[in-house]
Amino acid sequence: NFKNLTKSLLIGLMVFFWSAASFADFPNKPIKLYIGYKAGGGTDTVGRVLAKVMGEELGQQVNIINRPGSGGCLAAMQVAKMKPDGYSLVMDPSSSVTWARHTNPKCKIKVSQLDYAGTIAQFNFGLVSHVSAPYNSIEEFVNWSKGKTVSYVVLSPGSKALMKYIAAEKGIKVNYVPTKGGADMIKLILGKQVDMSFSGGIHTRHPDKIKLIASVASYRHASAPNVKTLKESGIDI
Repeated sequence: NFKNLTKSLLIGLMVFFWSAASFADFPNKPIKLYIGYKAGGGTDTVGRVLAKVMGEELGQQVNIINRPGSGGCLAAMQVAKMKPDGYSLVMDPSSSVTWARHTNPKCKIKVSQLDYAGTIAQFNFGLVSHVSAPYNSIEEFVNWSKGKTVSYVVLSPGSKALMKYIAAEKGIKVNYVPTKGGADMIKLILGKQVDMSFSGGIHTRHPDKIKLIASVASYRHASAPNVKTLKESGIDI
């Protein structure tokens, strides 16, 4: 059931995992922080800030390793197989252990294979469009889409399933445009090559060029308090 599967994913928790070990002299060598997305996207950006702060606090280099693929699951699966010594971590927006493993047959991972270490940030999950788009809410988007085939960026199986759910509910025809990450999605939106996309929060870098159409969370975003959630707009997610 789409609604049930997204409950834990769409709270927008930014998390990373590691395997516990004895930390008597930890750390005594550089740490690897795996990120399951391309460089330049939202997860990667937060991860690089985290790595810098961690390195300063721990007195050891924290090296970013990008391993994009399978909606972030590739990196999580790789770390899950590594020695549980605390030197290999993965940063993930919860999707690998919530959404991806239920929807992607290539994502073969169990929650028990990784230890949760902490929450880093809460993402501004939402649906976004170029500021020039002739709609400012999901209701206006639905009305505008009548008689058209809209274009929508697919960042992951979850983002596609989200729009498929909305399209089925509202009778929208959609052309799904695949891309490899948030950085590529931004280029498509800024270039007006697509009508809408899911965003984990990277759209907030471009407040004058990209607008939030709906919050894909149980709350309105502090950066856009007047933009309603999908549920407030009658889409029960």
